[in-house]
Amino acid sequence: MKTILFRFDFGSKIGYGHLKRCSVLAKKFKQKGYRCILLGDIEGNIKKEDKFLFYKVINLNRINLFNKTDEIIKVYNRFDCDYLILDLIKFDIQNQAKLKKSGIKWLQFIGNINIKCIANQFICSIPFSNKDLKKIKVNKDQKTFIGKNYSIIRQQFLKNKKKHSVKKIFVCMGGGDDRGSIIFVLKSIIVNIKDYKINLLIGESPHYKKIKEWIKKNNLKKIIKILRNKEYIVEYIDESKFAICSGGTITHEIDARGKKMMIISIIKNQEFQAKKWVNFDNYYLGSFSKDKIKIKYKLNNFLDIMKKIKNIKFKKRENKFLDKIIYNAITN
Repeated sequence: MKTILFRFDFGSKIGYGHLKRCSVLAKKFKQKGYRCILLGDIEGNIKKEDKFLFYKVINLNRINLFNKTDEIIKVYNRFDCDYLILDLIKFDIQNQAKLKKSGIKWLQFIGNINIKCIANQFICSIPFSNKDLKKIKVNKDQKTFIGKNYSIIRQQFLKNKKKHSVKKIFVCMGGGDDRGSIIFVLKSIIVNIKDYKINLLIGESPHYKKIKEWIKKNNLKKIIKILRNKEYIVEYIDESKFAICSGGTITHEIDARGKKMMIISIIKNQEFQAKKWVNFDNYYLGSFSKDKIKIKYKLNNFLDIMKKIKNIKFKKRENKFLDKIIYNAITN
């Protein structure tokens, strides 16, 4: 049986975006008869539905290791792997060269097209404009997937739309630590939302109790609906008029449902992507760590604009390009 090694990290500090998209890819490989191994810095427990996709899970947090690239090579050879899926925030050219020298073939996710990448395949799902895409030059020897249409979306975000938009705002500041941004957003907009209500999705944030208490203290239970059951996320997005969100994976999921966004980057590596969403008529409000005053002003300034936007015609997304990625991986 051929084996695919996945190398990515996840947890409340860095979020769960890498896990979400790699799990979709792992499921595709498994359906085609491949076994998948996960190697990563894993904070907390991996959920059953995700763990089921991986033949083996190796947690780097439990390994006293100086060079984690050496560990990739070691695990790759130990389990006689055939291909590597690499999804790390930073993986420089020196470490890439080590993989190449070891004879490893791989797909790499990159967060900026200007990052030097020598992988056999790479995905850069930044929402570039058509004008930007035409200017991008790539190596002919590489298989490349560039632009927002190549973001890997979970199956639930690809289904047909069932609910119509009503006077609701979808708020989500990512699947991990929201850095205090949720209460900040709620405090900033609550006096100006008028007859709107809020669908608030809270991930694995350590501030959950504090958020819940703040909502109760301010008697906002009838206005703010806290969502914890992620099974119905799509329905909550669909019924909302627009979204206020962080700049990570959630932006691609909201975009897949045809909703416009006001975006706040809550960690540095979200900034580039968040800014590029303005190419598709969304609003970037700024960096939460640096621009709180500006963000508060923009939240209320754009709130009235977002309320007046017309509902966008829903266009169903598909992940057909994944078959091409897998074909490239197993035939080269």
